[in-house]
Amino acid sequence: MRSAAVFMVISTLLFTGAPALAADVDAQSRAYFETGAKAYEKGDYLNAIRAFEQAYALTKRPGLIFSIGQSYKRQYTVDAKPQNLRKALEHYRRFLAEDKTGKRRGDASSAIMEIEAILARFPAEQEAAATTPDPPQPTQISVTTQVEDAMISIDGGKPRTLEPVEVTPGKHKVVIQAPGYFPEERELYAGEKQMTAIDVPLRPMPAKVSIEGREGSTVTVDGLPMGSLPLVTPLEIDAGERTISVSQSGFVTYTKDYAVSRGQSLKVKADLSRTRQRIGSFILFGTGVLIAGGGVLMAMGSGAAYAQGTEIDQRRKAGSITAEELATYSTLRTQQSDLLVGSTVAFNVAGATAALGFLLYYFDDPKLTPPKAKKDEKVPTREPSPGLRDMMLVPAASPGFAGLSFGARF
Repeated sequence: MRSAAVFMVISTLLFTGAPALAADVDAQSRAYFETGAKAYEKGDYLNAIRAFEQAYALTKRPGLIFSIGQSYKRQYTVDAKPQNLRKALEHYRRFLAEDKTGKRRGDASSAIMEIEAILARFPAEQEAAATTPDPPQPTQISVTTQVEDAMISIDGGKPRTLEPVEVTPGKHKVVIQAPGYFPEERELYAGEKQMTAIDVPLRPMPAKVSIEGREGSTVTVDGLPMGSLPLVTPLEIDAGERTISVSQSGFVTYTKDYAVSRGQSLKVKADLSRTRQRIGSFILFGTGVLIAGGGVLMAMGSGAAYAQGTEIDQRRKAGSITAEELATYSTLRTQQSDLLVGSTVAFNVAGATAALGFLLYYFDDPKLTPPKAKKDEKVPTREPSPGLRDMMLVPAASPGFAGLSFGARF
């Protein structure tokens, strides 16, 4: 029979009512479950069956029986062996017996009727002739992780995609790696004719940032202080959109947004220019010094005029002086007074100018622009749950069957 059906995407809660699994069992069941899901999506139904059977052995969740039935049903579309239909039929019936209230009971019942109708068309002799022994079970290792493009290497071999790998029984060293993630190494024991699966979360690498700039400058990333220049080691920051600032009193703050990726090495050269306020403070300091220098010269001139006038006055007291000397004495006294007043004013102005320059210098703090809302680079994660939770069944059609394709999450 050739048929095609289009169904709405339906979400099925398959694993309910059981207590939380222990952490190690949860990790194992996750690995087998995801191995089965990926194998099913790729049309590798035999490995999907192996993986789902291993997950069921750990969790006893009825939903996995349904998934095994689905895999056997789909395998029939590959090899046309009636024995796969009978195994699918067996698992659908087991599912109905174990899950009395499941939402997929209707789907299982429909599948049973569909398979029974197909098997009824096979004469007993034809079915017996089409039945062949199951192939020997290979010894396999399967590794899953949250990173889709991760690769595995077994015993130092060539990296390969995350698919079940046939190995010899015994211990094996597995290395899991992906661009932008720290590699992980595990040692697994592969049991003979068994599928050994493990789930290995990969840790994202930080981006490394080297910054060149004025010594003593403060470095901030997204508004958070990260240290002062020179940095002993490059900064390690999370991947994503980051605002990097380099600041120092008296200098215009360097601020720039960068999009950094996992494992990236970034070099930043922060050229800081002096602020107008700092330049103004230096001008005021210099002006104050010049004015003070003028005050010193006027004070010295006042002192010299005083000394000369005192000498003339002493001669006047000892005897007599000429009219010309008396006029000189009067002029010197006037000069002394004027220069003394001028030097006093100069020193006061110099002090005020220097004070203003100090205030401009002291309060010339770096101005930091508030960072934009940071956007982290999305890191693949899995929900932290105590056990298997949801599975998605997606309608799919193929010659001879209207079926459901498979996807899953924890």
